[in-house]
Amino acid sequence: MFSLVLLLASSANISTSSPCTFLVEVYMTEKYDGTLRKSGKTYDKKLRRSTGKRLAVCKKIEKLVHRGQALGWYTNNPLLPLVVAWRETGFTEKTISDAGAKGPLQVMTHYWCPKHRRCNLIRAGLDALQAYHKRQPTLCKVLAAYNGGSCAKTSNSYAYAQRIIQVLQRLEARQYNILVIKKQVAQLQKNVDRVSKALARLKARNIARQKALAKFLQLLKGRRVEYAQNLR
Repeated sequence: MFSLVLLLASSANISTSSPCTFLVEVYMTEKYDGTLRKSGKTYDKKLRRSTGKRLAVCKKIEKLVHRGQALGWYTNNPLLPLVVAWRETGFTEKTISDAGAKGPLQVMTHYWCPKHRRCNLIRAGLDALQAYHKRQPTLCKVLAAYNGGSCAKTSNSYAYAQRIIQVLQRLEARQYNILVIKKQVAQLQKNVDRVSKALARLKARNIARQKALAKFLQLLKGRRVEYAQNLR
């Protein structure tokens, strides 16, 4: 019974447990190196006020990733661009780096944006990740190349790549657990429906038995009255 209550409590949070919710919360509570934020109350309030905007940017990226998968121009891990955007900007759209990288995924526009056309910075970031996936054999090298460095352990890009991989693994494990809970809830619902139907059948059977018993009692009463009259 206790496990059933826990399962129902877990399932109640499934609808709000999106990858974006998780990543924005990680941004709010952890620094990029994995240590916890130790900021004052004023900064915490200011940071928390940006939650809605960060979620909106993350969901915009997520939507374009799904579109890219449906149309076939993005074929890699759909969670990876979200984690990259978390690491690059914390899901802000107007950030420009010292090197000139722009957008939530921090792309170099002169490399990844089409010339003489308006550039979708999120699409440009996805195109860059897709291209590096084709060129590089490992995820570490993909991310290091995206960061403009190498996957050598002495490189700053190595720490960048490893942190993204670490958070990506946490996110994947979380999404898997949510999927397991959804399946358990679906099975639980089937069992509940089956029990409900069985109870409904028992209820209908009991009602029929009560009606039959009432008729039988009525018949006994009638015969008792008839027997009493005969005795007189």
